[in-house]
Amino acid sequence: MLGTIAAVALATLVGCGGGSGAEQTGSPEAVPAPLPTATSTPTPEPTVADPLESVVALVARPTVLELRSADDSVVAEIDYLGAAADAVATLTGLFGTDPVDEAYPATSHAPAGVLHSWGSVTIDERQYDEAMRTEKGLQGSLVWPNLAVYFDAADNGGVALTTAQGYAAGDAWETVAAASDVTANPSECTGPAAELADDPVQPTQIAVVLAHEPGAESVLSVAAPLPFYVDGCV
Repeated sequence: MLGTIAAVALATLVGCGGGSGAEQTGSPEAVPAPLPTATSTPTPEPTVADPLESVVALVARPTVLELRSADDSVVAEIDYLGAAADAVATLTGLFGTDPVDEAYPATSHAPAGVLHSWGSVTIDERQYDEAMRTEKGLQGSLVWPNLAVYFDAADNGGVALTTAQGYAAGDAWETVAAASDVTANPSECTGPAAELADDPVQPTQIAVVLAHEPGAESVLSVAAPLPFYVDGCV
């Protein structure tokens, strides 16, 4: 009997060992590693070049001051009838420095104003009485501009300072005075004109003047705009 019980018990144990409840001894299923996330590189914003960086010359014209590049293209213009603050901002950007400012008082013939100078370049801010400007019919006239420009050297910080023909302060007076494209002023109220244009309002011409002192051997300065009175000084 004992032998039978032992045999049954042994058979039971063997049967249980081969059933579905047997412990799994295989390796655990591998978990896949996460895929790397692609990172997008932002496209850099294109840089816009400052147009003033291409300016190599200031050219005084009867109605505007031109800022020109090396190929003689006009990069920007400063209107003599525009706001002086805009002109100052443009030239400050060009030369990279603030101007030296000098206020001056009014006289019996001229308004008060402020000279804004960057070395050899000066913007003359004119502070005309606007009521008087209207009374005289000079609104929009270059006889009374909001600003004027003066060059007293041939260049400033590597920027050439010239007229449209290329005349500059320091040029030999004898050569300039004899040039066929320079107009002498018979009244001698101003120096000869390197260039002339009609005033948009008044029946007079506006000049880019080559200033000269009697007895001097060279052009003293270039100035614009100036009324070109030929029948007497005003």
